[in-house]
Amino acid sequence: MTVLEPGSHLEILQEAKSIVLAATTDIRSRYKLDYQIVSEDPFYFAHSNEFIVQSAGMNCKQAKQIALEHAQSSLYWNSIDANRATVRWQGENQTCMVDFAWQDAEQIRSGLWTEGYSVIVGARSGQVIEENAYER
Repeated sequence: MTVLEPGSHLEILQEAKSIVLAATTDIRSRYKLDYQIVSEDPFYFAHSNEFIVQSAGMNCKQAKQIALEHAQSSLYWNSIDANRATVRWQGENQTCMVDFAWQDAEQIRSGLWTEGYSVIVGARSGQVIEENAYER
């Protein structure tokens, strides 16, 4: 349950799973939301704004495999710890960033390394867009 104050709003970003999309078909949907104005009141119902589910191409799980294969052919392969990798969706440019730690890299915080190798994969194309060895 989420409590909203007057004038506030809530955005929900959710990955659609197990949905079959035709190439030219948009699926328009709305959520049915239940709400109470006061906690003792009965529940009322409202529908969300209409939204469209679109195919975004591959998912970030596939990007990790693409980045791993790319890393294997890089000059940095012997320095990379393939078991310590984080994957982040970057919605602003529709990419997945896969960040591999170096073998001896320290962890700054969960999924953030002092040094490593990042690979950015385009979500629609599945192609490596950028690679970067870094040290923080």
